[in-house]
Amino acid sequence: MTGSTRFPTPALGDADTVPRFEFRIWGEDLSSVANDIVDLGGPPRIGETIELYLLVKRALDVNPKIRRSVLDVKVLIDSVDDFERWEPQLKCVMPVGLAQLVDEFFPLIEADPPKMAQSSYSADALVAEIVEPHPALDAVVVMKTRHVYRIDRCTAEVSHVGLGQTTRQTVAIESTHLEELHDLRERLGIDHYRNYSYPRMIQSLKGWIQD
Repeated sequence: MTGSTRFPTPALGDADTVPRFEFRIWGEDLSSVANDIVDLGGPPRIGETIELYLLVKRALDVNPKIRRSVLDVKVLIDSVDDFERWEPQLKCVMPVGLAQLVDEFFPLIEADPPKMAQSSYSADALVAEIVEPHPALDAVVVMKTRHVYRIDRCTAEVSHVGLGQTTRQTVAIESTHLEELHDLRERLGIDHYRNYSYPRMIQSLKGWIQD
């Protein structure tokens, strides 16, 4: 089975499709920030995932990944006061069809599609036959243990992340309500940090970007 869903005009109230502002920081020990989030947010939702990030070299405004057999592409559409707003643009249930790759996926990531012989691709085939041979693409396995908290109308996340041989902690806050994110960032004392998305962090670790 293959299928895709596009979200050109997200509906308010749909947490999976509404563009949300996000602010993410990274470190080897963010326990003091995590403790403040626990105090503000109460019991978390906890989850573990293994995700496959499909990187577009030196492109920091697109975030394709495969999680739970779904190819998901988000695009950076806005940045205000170092809060980034990412919009879901495409979700494809794996295996993904050739037409979806050519007509939707590659135009979104602004990369040239290679010659493809199959009518559809599983996650493994997509990586082995399309991503890895492509000069502009790469795939990185990311293991996450996420603790997600609700603080007023914001979501706060504390995660332990395995990026190949590297382990990092990351803290993120997100919401559609920018003014509340400003307030929460100050309350957590992280307003002096720089916002680092997953694509930016992974590409920095791989040495593709210097910042």
